Amino acid sequence: MIPDSIGLVEISDLRMVDNSTIRDLVQNDSPDNKRYVAYEHGDEVAFLSIFPRPDLKIWVIYKMFVLPELRWHGIGTRLLLAAEELGRNKGFPKVRLTPKALGYPDGDERDRETAKLIAWYERHGYRATQDSRFREWQKELQR
Repeated sequence: MIPDSIGLVEISDLRMVDNSTIRDLVQNDSPDNKRYVAYEHGDEVAFLSIFPRPDLKIWVIYKMFVLPELRWHGIGTRLLLAAEELGRNKGFPKVRLTPKALGYPDGDERDRETAKLIAWYERHGYRATQDSRFREWQKELQR
């Protein structure tokens, strides 16, 4: 288990979600994805959406969102580690994602935040994939 990890609970019913921001993300997410609420100390702190691709042997992180008021406290790192561990435990050798800053309007601010996000993923071992024209980042999941 990951030290200081957060708890992930798969969402089977929207009524499970108390936080309105997370509830909106769940409602607007594809029903084909596996959706999780992340809890820390009993509080909802983040949302995770996964699109498993067994045909490609890739665990796709479709959406990761930490509540804005809780950012910069390591929750995103713990959420990413938990998502990777979930994929590893399900036998996926790779994880892939498309970095995009959520919660910002289209334009320069979103572009700046996305650039920061890309750098953050790279610090966590993700690398741009050539086959996606460098729009997706991927990491090998070590056992």
